[in-house]
This record gives sequence, structure tokens and C-alpha cells, in this order.
Amino acid sequence: MTNDPQIKTILERVASETNKPNNPVSFFEMSAHGKYGYGAHYHPSKKQAAVNGAELTSYLRQLMGWD
Repeated sequence: MTNDPQIKTILERVASETNKPNNPVSFFEMSAHGKYGYGAHYHPSKKQAAVNGAELTSYLRQLMGWD
């Protein structure tokens, strides 16, 4: 939920290096929060949470072959 390129690079590397055929690991990047405002203490707003939930649902459908 951040747009920090360094964090993204680190997470992608961790996923890549830990991914094994019998223990698959993948990286999913949801859109950064802030576009739709913030909730308490800089958490995503309800609108942003709904957007992220739809993004994650779509990703999981594809990943699991549910489409």
C-alpha cells in the first residue's frame, strides 16, 4: 500500500528468492492508498479498502485459476 520503489524491489526479491515449486510464493502489488483519502492514523479509507479488495480478489482469481 505504499509507492516506495525500494520497498517494492525488496518485496519482489524476497518473493523471487523464496519461490519454490512445492511452496509457491508470489508478489502482489495493490494500488497505494491516499487517492481516496485516509482513515484513522493514515490507514486506507473505506473507498480505498474497497478498491484494494477488488484488486486482490481479481489477483487471487487469476492465481488460483478460478476464472
